[in-house]
Amino acid sequence: MVSKALAKYVRALQQRKYRQRHAAFLVEGAKSVLELLGSGLRIEHLVATPAFAEQLAASRLLPAGVPLHLTTEEELAQLGTLQTNAAGLAVVQQPPVPPLPAALPAT
Repeated sequence: MVSKALAKYVRALQQRKYRQRHAAFLVEGAKSVLELLGSGLRIEHLVATPAFAEQLAASRLLPAGVPLHLTTEEELAQLGTLQTNAAGLAVVQQPPVPPLPAALPAT
């Protein structure tokens, strides 16, 4: 089960203003989450079905310190935007944006 606070946070990230406010975004679906785990981005929360969690444990892709929340497919469908998500979703911190130069070089 996912806590009410986490469910509210995940649903809020479906809107642009909350993604900007919290500097976080959602990644949904098995393939996308697996690609994310190899990307090096900081994962705040990982919500997964028990079957997908076993797959992650077997592949040893889950980084240490990432909170893993087990849930049902029905609850996962309510949390995310995908109609059929039988695997999981992740809340990811947005990477820092490098600052622009103060002035463009003269040509």
